[in-house]
Amino acid sequence: MEVGRSYWSNDTKSSITSKTHVRITVGELEHERETPVAQPPAKGRLRRALGGT
Repeated sequence: MEVGRSYWSNDTKSSITSKTHVRITVGELEHERETPVAQPPAKGRLRRALGGT
């Protein structure tokens, strides 16, 4: 795909056009899984010793 852009250059006092080529690749999704819900951190011995909840 070709992407073009035009802008005004204050240095040359004229319009400048630039073109870039972009490659697009298409894939097929074969597997999908839901993002797990975040859980609060487990209460450990160190956390209890420091007064954490």
